[in-house]
Amino acid sequence: MDTTKKPGWVTAVGIIAIVLSGFGVMGGFQESLTPIMLEAQRAEYEMIIEEFNQLTEENGQHLSPEDQQVNDIIQTFTQFLENILNMPEWFLNWLILSGIISMLIHGFYLFAAIWLMQLKPYAPRYLAIALPLSIAFAITRTIIAVQALDTLALLMMGGTLFAMTVEVILFIVLLSKDKSAFKQFEA
Repeated sequence: MDTTKKPGWVTAVGIIAIVLSGFGVMGGFQESLTPIMLEAQRAEYEMIIEEFNQLTEENGQHLSPEDQQVNDIIQTFTQFLENILNMPEWFLNWLILSGIISMLIHGFYLFAAIWLMQLKPYAPRYLAIALPLSIAFAITRTIIAVQALDTLALLMMGGTLFAMTVEVILFIVLLSKDKSAFKQFEA
């Protein structure tokens, strides 16, 4: 098939899916290493928390409203760091498993997106499997993170939630568009 006859939706869905799946593979790798990175940086985080606590104690009384707002922001950030350092042990183990699963799902997703761009006959089917897997796993990861970290998890999972929303749109486009461009390669 001449590449000029490639439907526009294939190019759009393929490029967006390649970007999202690539970020998913990299994010999964990073997620699986989070417990190791966290332990390596624990001393620095604890030092930052101690310095912020001293700063807010020294400045805690008789502050102007503007300075009090800055003090409140520092206290919020300190609490954020303390929550990260005190993640439940089961969640740290989950991060390793979740990262590996994410790399597998998003690797398959990347493979399907590349095949979609090449107009391979089974590419729409593969992408129709990969997108719901990615969406379901994003929901699962978010629910587990909220159980472990409460509302802090929603801040940490913002990128995942955005990607999941885009993937739902990609899935709807994939299901609704004409796939006849893929049929001419079938035997």
